[in-house]
Amino acid sequence: MNLGSSSLILVFIVLCLVILGMLTLKNAQIDELMAVHMAAAVQEYYQADKQGEKFVQTVYQALKDTETNNILMAEYMQRLSEETYQNDINEFSSDIFLNSGQILRVKLCVDWKDSEVRVCSWRIFPKEEPEMNQSMGVWNGE
Repeated sequence: MNLGSSSLILVFIVLCLVILGMLTLKNAQIDELMAVHMAAAVQEYYQADKQGEKFVQTVYQALKDTETNNILMAEYMQRLSEETYQNDINEFSSDIFLNSGQILRVKLCVDWKDSEVRVCSWRIFPKEEPEMNQSMGVWNGE
């Protein structure tokens, strides 16, 4: 009787350790998958960030070029790219689309007197606002 109960306890302990090991392995696989997705998202963000920095440099260079050549900055920006950057005379913006369904919106403010360009906004937005399901599924007895 003593031998059977100790064998039963040993089997139970081994079974618990095997289950714990399987759960740990599954958790490690999920963590690896999340890390890969996070790395891809971070890489995509920094590529968009790089494009945003290029946009800042383009506007800054346009400001410097328009000072020396006496042309309108809006005309200069239109010639540089197919996108329309100008929202108004003192503000320029660019939308950079990410594959994750988001937009990096860079908004710059131009100070014409001091010939300065400053970042007014540098934000990530969803492409589309998610629709909230406002219906309430209540059982009506049918």
